[in-house]
Amino acid sequence: MKRCGLLIGMVMVWGMAGFSVAAARSQSTGPGKGAPARASSRTKPASPPPAAPAAVAAAVAATTERTFVRALNTAPFPYEGKYADSQVDFFDYVDPKNGARFHTNRYGQRFAEADHYRDSSVIFHLSPGFDPGRPFSLVFFFHGNQSSASESFRDFRLGEQLDRSGRNAVLIVPQLARQAADSSPGKFFRAGAFKAFLADVAATLAERCGAQHLERFRQAPLVLTGFSGGYKAVAYILDRGGATSRIKAVLLLDALYEDVDKFSDWLTRNAGRRAFVLLAGKGASSATNGRALAHFLRQHEVEIDKTWPTTLARGGIHLVECGTEHLQIPVAGPPALPIARFLDALPKM
Repeated sequence: MKRCGLLIGMVMVWGMAGFSVAAARSQSTGPGKGAPARASSRTKPASPPPAAPAAVAAAVAATTERTFVRALNTAPFPYEGKYADSQVDFFDYVDPKNGARFHTNRYGQRFAEADHYRDSSVIFHLSPGFDPGRPFSLVFFFHGNQSSASESFRDFRLGEQLDRSGRNAVLIVPQLARQAADSSPGKFFRAGAFKAFLADVAATLAERCGAQHLERFRQAPLVLTGFSGGYKAVAYILDRGGATSRIKAVLLLDALYEDVDKFSDWLTRNAGRRAFVLLAGKGASSATNGRALAHFLRQHEVEIDKTWPTTLARGGIHLVECGTEHLQIPVAGPPALPIARFLDALPKM
């Protein structure tokens, strides 16, 4: 059985993928469309400059040979099209002086395409001793607002959380809107777009781990996790991504600001076959929407649990509230390192 391990041309790949490393900690907050953006603890530039070569080198040195980055054509951005199911162009404002395009969030904030919506990078992280010859799963993490894939990977210790789970798995973190108060999932607004993305993911992993494993990567079960504004990517993937039969579990970390109907439809259509956990901060919109989701599910005679699962059975639905500050939930939980604990609680797939 072939195991993945060698680090191939990582510095070059990292630069090609536009992997930006910011010096400040993530300011991921509630989504720009669906909940008020929380105030940042400090002023951040609207368009952070590209990472300096030294910063990129430091980021590479801090990773392991099991972490790499690729730029994929089917990644969420760049995106051309409408916002969600509306007739409004995603880039709804054009600067008459220079033709630069902007997306406007629901609060009237404009974000430049060039600074926030052109990064097609995707982070891949293989579990220790990853073996594509044994049963494995693909675990996706969708980051929040005013953040990036790289900041989330670092600040929320995503690689460590996968490693600690003990699962034979690959963690995949696509770049959404970069450093913007915007939850838009880009191409994932479109029907079947996530399925196309999965095909690219499978090809990328087969290239690295061996072409003989391509079909296994194409058929692997999926686990979706999202923090804060990452909820919208998860919602549209469940609603129209084209891979419903492969999605086995969903974890939302303070991430249910809108689209409750998409989550409830998915859960009622797949009752008894999927696992779902929401960990919401008390007083947050996610907690309020979690209660609305619970009410809907009870009306449809779907059982729910209000405690964190130690063992998560297929069909288990856990809607949990906690007192942890929003930005700390992906690491502090409770339980601490909740993604690791969630993966550990899942049944074998």
